Parts: sequence; C-alpha cells; structure tokens
Amino acid sequence: MSRNATAVLASLTLVTCLLLALPLSAARVIPVGAPESVELEISGNVYTYLPLTVGSPLSFTVEGPAVFEPILRWRFEDGAPDVNVDVVFTLDGRAMWHSVFRPAAGTAGYPAHPDWRGGRAVRVPLGIPSGEHSVELTLVAPALGVLDVNPTVRAPDVLPWRLAWRRELGAAYVSNIFNYPDADVDDFLDGRHAEKYPVEYADDVRFEPSVDLSLVREEPGRRTTELRLSADARLAVINGEKSFVKLGARVKETRTGIAYVLADYYAIPSYHVRYLWDADAGGDDPYRSCDFRKHSARLEIGSDRSLPVDLIARLKYDYMGYNQDFVEYDSDAWTTGLVAIVRPVRGVRVDLGYAIRKLTALGYDEVGETGGASNDSDISYEQDEYGLKVRWDVGRVRDVPTVLTLGVRLQVRFYQTSKSVEDDPYHAGREDTYWTFSTRSAHQLTEGMTLEVFHEHRRRSSESDYVEELGSSRNYTANRVGIRLIFEGERFLD
Repeated sequence: MSRNATAVLASLTLVTCLLLALPLSAARVIPVGAPESVELEISGNVYTYLPLTVGSPLSFTVEGPAVFEPILRWRFEDGAPDVNVDVVFTLDGRAMWHSVFRPAAGTAGYPAHPDWRGGRAVRVPLGIPSGEHSVELTLVAPALGVLDVNPTVRAPDVLPWRLAWRRELGAAYVSNIFNYPDADVDDFLDGRHAEKYPVEYADDVRFEPSVDLSLVREEPGRRTTELRLSADARLAVINGEKSFVKLGARVKETRTGIAYVLADYYAIPSYHVRYLWDADAGGDDPYRSCDFRKHSARLEIGSDRSLPVDLIARLKYDYMGYNQDFVEYDSDAWTTGLVAIVRPVRGVRVDLGYAIRKLTALGYDEVGETGGASNDSDISYEQDEYGLKVRWDVGRVRDVPTVLTLGVRLQVRFYQTSKSVEDDPYHAGREDTYWTFSTRSAHQLTEGMTLEVFHEHRRRSSESDYVEELGSSRNYTANRVGIRLIFEGERFLD
C-alpha cells in the first residue's frame, strides 16, 4: 500500500474518532415548569393544552432541527372580550417576533367546563436549529383571558445538511491470500519451485479498517441527496505486498417512494496479484511480480419501494493497468446488470441479480505489435454472473437486534482469445466457473455500534478445449472468516 494512501486513511479515521461524541438527536419538545393542563375535545378526540396568561409565560425545551409549531386557541368563557391577541415568541432569550391575530369562536369544547368554547386553531411556526434550545411564549394582550397552547413540533420541510459517518474495524483470516491453485499449494507446502513462491506463508491474517463520510440533505418524505467519500484498507500481517487500499466517492439522489440515481467512482492505486510466469523473461527464473492499478465508475438507477418488485439497473466501467512485465494484460471492462428485489414477508429481503461483463485486454506488449499478431497472452473474456442474496431481520436474540445475510454468486467466464494454443496455452479455449458463498451475522450492541461475524468461501474450476490438465493448474479454493465492529453516527451542520 502506498504511503499517500495510508495517510489518507489515517486522516479520515482521525476525523471519525472526533465525531464519536456527536450523535444525532430526534426532534422533541419538553415543557419547563408548565402550569396545570386542560383538555379540549375536538371532533370526538381529546387533546391536552397548556394555559397561557399575561404575566405567566410558557417555557419549552426543543430539540432541533425542527419546526416548533404550537396550536393556539383563545378560550371563550362567559363574557370573554372580542379583542386582538398578541403573543411574543422568544428563542434562547432573543425575541423572534410578535404574532397578532383576532380569535374566532370554534367548535372545540372543554369536557370539564361545558360552558366554555375553544377558538379556531392558529398555528405559528418557529424554525429551531439543531441542538437543544429554549423557547418561550409570552402573552402581551389582552390583559384578561386565557390562550390555550398545544406545543407541537414537526420536522422542517428541508433539513439542514448533516454529516454521517461509518467506521469499521475488522480482522479476517484468509486461507489462500494469493489464490494459488490447489496443485501450487501442494508444491508450496512441499518446498518445490521456490522461485515461483517467494513467500513464507500462503495464508494470512488481515486487518480491515474502513471509513465512510457522507453529507446528506433531506426533504422529509420528498427527496434525499447524499455525497460520500470512503477509504477501505486491507492490511496483511505477514505478506505485506498483499496490502492495498480502495478510495471512493459517490453521489446519490433519491425521490422518496419513486426512484433513485447513483453514480460512484473508486480507485485501487496498487494491487499485487502474485508472481506469474512471464514468457518474455526467459532464463532460469521466468516468474515476475504481477501488479495492477484499477479505476472503476458505476451508474445505477433503481425504484424506491414504488413497485411490487423493486428493480435496479447498473452500468459499470473498469480499467486495469498492469506493471511493465505484464502490460499485455491492460484491460477495459464493461458490465451491465439488473437486480430484482422482493420482500415476501416482513423483515425478509431477497435480491436476485444477473450481469454480463465484457473485458477487452491489450494482448501485446511491444511497439508495432497488435493483439492478433502477438505471441503474448490475451486475457479478454465474456462473463455471465448470477447472484442471490437473502437478508433476514431476525429481531431480538437475547435482547440484541440481529440480522442474518446469506449470499451465493455464480460467474461463468469464457475467454475470447483468437490466438493458438501454442501462443496462449493458458487462455485458448478456456472456460472458468467461480462459486462464492457468503454468510454474515450482524448484532446491534448499542445504538451506534454493531458487531458482525462473516465467512466467505470462493472456488474456481477451469476447463480447456485444448489442454486437458488445465484444471489441475488453475483450480483453487479460498476461505475468509472474520469479525468486525461497526461504529455509526451523524450530526447536523447548521
């Protein structure tokens, strides 16, 4: 992993550490030293109001961001005057404005006082910024009479930008970190072909930290805009050359209950595959380090619970650029896919997906050559991919909210090289089948902390129309099992 990538990850991790003590609070209103309440009956329902009189203001503690929108009703008692009502609203000790209105008799009644009538409702909205604030209502006029107040609070039409963060601290055991074929694993364990395996261990333990930082703007019930930056590292303990980092950014726009559109990008500055055979190397040591850099961009459009079966359409582009010894592997890949989401019962979500991928490799490594007139390997392929994921919100297990996720993926890859088996024995007529099985169990320990346990099994089998024993040198299996802690939180930025 490069020094710059490590610095970026460390910086983002530090920022999220500083945010641990800054959770987002839900909007709420609490009366402070309120007088005895009264009940009003409106359309057969009974509501609680607080009386406001001259010389006895009402005080409330309100958690924002929110709109404090009290319902005001003038109390019409016997002989109550028909006058203007003047109310002063104060936020954190600062007078915001006067609300002046002329009350009109309504249909609200007082069950405990049949001879009283409640006036028509008057609503006065007051925007409350994020955090805890003090709101006070003072009746200025008239000098006699009672104004009954129902202190309601609601979400604002547009919430201020909020900063959301997610940090993961994980560790995993990887049984075959280099994806060595089964026959190569046997050779490695027996100490044969040391030039092919310049490592001490084929398995490893990886630390897997990651950080996501998002800016979110929401109009409740209407739309949400999200901007996200992420850094995801895989740090091998023994085989340090297998460490890498992935840096990403994405933007997502959602029309609530209709659809969303998402665009994202990520880059892997450097990734080490392993030592591979290089036909151009010659001599007694034909194996060279194979490394690449990767850039990926994706566009995704999906329905937002607006259809009986939600649909997601994806288009993805990948570029892989290899080191000088394997420049013939430089590749462009396009992937198109469709996912159907079904929710058969409460708490269960099933994702069914299909994608087709076409990768086109350079196929040559010298000036003046072309892909069809070169004796270099051509890793171009077409691939069908099928996916199934089931997510089950189990509920509370021993009083801990638990979610189980099971996944299976099948990839069938057909290599497209037009070169002869003599020029490209590893890819001519070759077909690979990949199976990936995954399980994950998530347990929410606190409001902002989740414990996950996971396992992934991956295997590849290869066949060739020309090389009968290709499978023995290409088939491999790998397992990854681990645990991670996830910390999440958010705060408003107004």
